[in-house]
Amino acid sequence: ILYHSTHSFIGAKTDKILFTHNQSPENWKTVTNHDYYETILPIFKDNIQIGNIHIGKQKNYIDSENFTILLKTLIIFFISLVLSIFLLFYFLHKKILHPIEALSSEMQEITKNMDFKKQVRVKGNDEIGVLARSFNKMIIQIRKYSENLEEIVLKRTEALNQANSELEINNFQMKKDLQIAEKIQETLIPKMLPYFEEMSFKTADISLKNSGKDNFDIFQISEKEMAIVMIDVSAEGVSSALISTMAKIAFHTHSKKGSASHEIVRKVNQEMYKMIGDVKDTLTAYYAILNFETGVFQFTNAGHLPALLYRKKLSTVEELSSKGFYIGILENAPFETGSVYLEEGDRILLFTDGVTECENPSQEIFGIRRVKDWMREKNGLSVKELVKGLINNIFSFQGNVFKKDCAVLSLEFISRLKAETDKMENSVAISGEMQKSNI
Repeated sequence: ILYHSTHSFIGAKTDKILFTHNQSPENWKTVTNHDYYETILPIFKDNIQIGNIHIGKQKNYIDSENFTILLKTLIIFFISLVLSIFLLFYFLHKKILHPIEALSSEMQEITKNMDFKKQVRVKGNDEIGVLARSFNKMIIQIRKYSENLEEIVLKRTEALNQANSELEINNFQMKKDLQIAEKIQETLIPKMLPYFEEMSFKTADISLKNSGKDNFDIFQISEKEMAIVMIDVSAEGVSSALISTMAKIAFHTHSKKGSASHEIVRKVNQEMYKMIGDVKDTLTAYYAILNFETGVFQFTNAGHLPALLYRKKLSTVEELSSKGFYIGILENAPFETGSVYLEEGDRILLFTDGVTECENPSQEIFGIRRVKDWMREKNGLSVKELVKGLINNIFSFQGNVFKKDCAVLSLEFISRLKAETDKMENSVAISGEMQKSNI
C-alpha cells in the first residue's frame, strides 16, 4: 500500500510503502458512506487481522467516470453498427443488386430491340449466374421459334383451313340430315284422320317439335275398331324420326282385328328390339284400341305417361295406365292390357312428357296435376279448344317460349248409335314456330 504524506504530493509518484501483503479482492468490502464510495481492505500479519485500511473516493467522481466510459462505449458501438450496416449494404449492392440491375437492363434492351441474337453476360456461378444462363437459353429458344414462326403460321393456317373445310362439309351434311328429318317428320303425322260412320269423335291440334321425336297416329283396324298410338323417342334429329317411323310401321303391321292391346305391343317390342336393341335411345309408347260400337277402350302403357279419362257424368279425371316397360330394351318384356267403358261425352287425353316436365323460369315443373285440373275445369270447351288452350298454357308457363317437344291428342266419345255424325276434324301438327305465331 503506497501513500502520500500530504495533499501537496497528489499526482506525484507514491513510493512510500505503508504495508505489503497479498490479499484477494474477494476479502475487500465496499460501502457507501455519505458522498463517498469507501473500500475497506483488511490487514493481516501472520494470518491475523491486525487492522483495516479505508480508501474513499467521492461518488460524483466515480459516477462521472462511469458515465464517460458508458458514453464512449455507446459511441463506439453506434459507429461500429453504422459501419457494419454500410458494409452490409455495400456488399448486397455489389454482389446482388448491381448484378440484378445489370441483368435486368440487358434483358430490357434485348426485348425492346427484339434482338434475340444478343445474349446477356454471365458472371460467376452463383444464383445470378444461373439466372443469366437460363435467360440465355430462353433467348435461344425464342430465336429458334422466331426463325420458324413463318413456317409454323403457314402450317397452322393450312390446318385451320382443312378444319374449316371439314366443318363446312359436316354442316352441309347436318343441314341435309335435318332436311331429311323434316321430310320424315311430315310423313309421321297423319294429314287426315279416318272417318267412321258408326260413331263420331273429335281430335285436337297436336304440338310437335324436332323431327318426329314426339308424335301420334290414329288408324283403322277393322270396321268397328280403331287404334291410337302415342310415341316419345329420347333420340334427336334424324335418328328420332327413323325410330318413330319404324315404330309406327310396326304398330300398323301388328294391329290385327280381335287382338288384345298387350299382344300387339309385345310383337312391336320384339321387332323393335331386333332393330334398336343395341342402341341407347329409349322409346315409350301408349297404345289403345277403341271399339266404337261397344265403347270399350283397351290400352297398354309401354313406359309412357298415363292417358287421362274425363267422365262427363261425374266430372272426374282418371289416370289410365298399365304395367309395361320401354319398347326395344328387353326382348321379352311383359305388358298388360287395361280397359274401360266409355260413355257419351267422355274424353281421352294423351300427351308426352314435354307437357308435364316443362319448367317455368323458377324451375317449377308443370306436372300432371295441372293437366288434370285443366281437363276438369275446361270441360265445356271443344276438344280442339281444350288442347289449344293447354298448349297456350304451357307456352305462357315456360315464359312465352317452348323448351321441350310435346305432343297432345284428345278424343271425345260422342255416341255409339249409327246416327248421322260430325266428320272427324283434321289433325294438324303444329311445329314450335307455328305454335308461337298462333299463340
